[in-house]
Amino acid sequence: MTFRIAQESLLVGKDPVGFTQNYFYEWDDGLGGAPAQLFLNFTLASTEVPGDEIGDLIFEVMKNYFFHNLERDAGARFEDMLKEINHAVHEKEEELQVKFVSKAHVIVAAISGETLFLAQHGGGEGYLVRRRYVSHLTDGLS
Repeated sequence: MTFRIAQESLLVGKDPVGFTQNYFYEWDDGLGGAPAQLFLNFTLASTEVPGDEIGDLIFEVMKNYFFHNLERDAGARFEDMLKEINHAVHEKEEELQVKFVSKAHVIVAAISGETLFLAQHGGGEGYLVRRRYVSHLTDGLS
């Protein structure tokens, strides 16, 4: 099976209140380890906190933890990455003294080799679009 990464973003509807951003990173297999891609779709429905700062923080944690110890199983690295994201977000809430997690809608995904890893929070939804078919991947994940 071959994955071809063709990422495009489209927001349909009213402009959201707060911050929305899509992030993408591709690991160059010439650096060691299996080829991999990371995806983050982050929406924060709040103007009280800096959404761009939080989104950037989450994506930086993703890159640092998913691509650390590449000899480990990708599934274990993905789980560790999610734990570190939760820890970093909790620390950010304490720093800002504002609880914003309940206003966040997030899709986190990684493709390593031929395997897709996916996590969802809040109202974030993930779909796989192939040819004429759309599959709702995050149904029942929360």
